[in-house]
Order: sequence, then structure tokens, then C-alpha cells
Amino acid sequence: MQDPAKQPRLPQSVDTKTLVEEAADGSEIAVETLCQRLRPRLAAWAGGRLPAYARDLLDTDDLVQEALVRSLQRLPVFENQGSDSFLQYLKTAVLNRVRSEIRRIHRQGVRAELDEAIADPAPTALEQFLGKEAEARYSVALAKLTAEERELVIARVELQMTAQEIAVHAGRPSPDAARMAPR
Repeated sequence: MQDPAKQPRLPQSVDTKTLVEEAADGSEIAVETLCQRLRPRLAAWAGGRLPAYARDLLDTDDLVQEALVRSLQRLPVFENQGSDSFLQYLKTAVLNRVRSEIRRIHRQGVRAELDEAIADPAPTALEQFLGKEAEARYSVALAKLTAEERELVIARVELQMTAQEIAVHAGRPSPDAARMAPR
């Protein structure tokens, strides 16, 4: 691409209607001049038309750029009715893109930032793995105990019974006797 300062330019006195006609005939200089002339005006006009909630990955300048590019592609079928008709056409194109973007947001919903402070209560993959490994070791250890010892461990670990409850359940004389039972 050439340096914009070294590219030939049409004189500023050439009206927009003539530029549109020349651009429709394929003049790259006319297209470039149209962009330089109309883009700032269109951007200023379009500012604030896209609501903040609809600014996802696009902002107003993106919509202006997109409308300008698409409109320039449609120049061969554009009906040039005067010096401001192309600018009006561009404004309509931008408004249509704004409306389309708002409809898209309403269909998909507004994106929200995730709060990193909110933790997922589910165990992580590592915790799940370690939990399964610990459960396997626990099962092996339980298998090595007598039936009475196994019952006391299950009451304390799995059922989370207090020493008083274990004493009543296992027929021990006191909570201290239940605590002294093998774990």
C-alpha cells in the first residue's frame, strides 16, 4: 500500500456527488477521497447511537467502518440524487447496523464479566482424583478392621456421630469409652 501522503488526490473542490459517480466507475482515488471526507462526519454523527449495553466486541467506530465498506461495495447500484444523498445512505446503513446489533444482543443476552472471587463449590479435577484415591485407601483400611471396629469408624467418619451418640449406638458406658474405642 502506498503512503497516503504520496497518493494522488482529487481536489477538495470536487463535490461528493461527482466523487460517488467516479468511485462507482472504479476510481480508487475517488473512493479514498470519499472515505477521508465522509468517515469523520459519519463517525461524529453516529457517536452514542450504539447503547453501552450493546457494545460487545463492536463499538460505534466499527459500525461506521463496516457500513462505509459495505456501502462502497454497493456503489454500482446506488442511486446518486445529490451531494448529500450518499451521506444519508451511509447514515441509514449505520442505523441499520445499530438496530441489528441491538437485536442480536436482545437475542443472545448481554455479556457479563465473571467475578473471580466467586468460587465454584464443586471439587476440582485434582480434588476429585485425590478424593477417589483417598476413598479407595479408606475402603482398603476398613476391610482390615474387625466388624466392631469397622462399625465404630463408620459411625464417626461417615455418619459423623458424636462420642455420646457412638456410646449409645455401640453400647459403651460413656462418651469417653466410645472415644477410647479403636478408630
